[in-house]
Amino acid sequence: MKKEKKQRVVGKGLDEPCLICKERRFTERAHFPKRKRPGEEGKDTIPLCPTHHKLLDHGRLSKSEFEAIWRARFINQFNSVEKFVEWANENYYPYSIDDLKRKFW
Repeated sequence: MKKEKKQRVVGKGLDEPCLICKERRFTERAHFPKRKRPGEEGKDTIPLCPTHHKLLDHGRLSKSEFEAIWRARFINQFNSVEKFVEWANENYYPYSIDDLKRKFW
């Protein structure tokens, strides 16, 4: 009996590495900042591995992890990671800089 070869799952991020850990095996397009309502388009997506996507969605990224996103995509728009997070919060990311400082920073 011939053993069937398993097909490799292609990441949703089109082989872009995670902005935080640089993992390439599987990335997801994470909406960041968040959509206003489900189904609403127009917000940017960033490639993240499933672990970092979940941490982002639950407000559990460390300052260095946010800095990795900021440096990779937003450094030309904001002069600090704190300004970057403030902007994200103003654009529907549910966690403020104060929330993050209380938890992990």
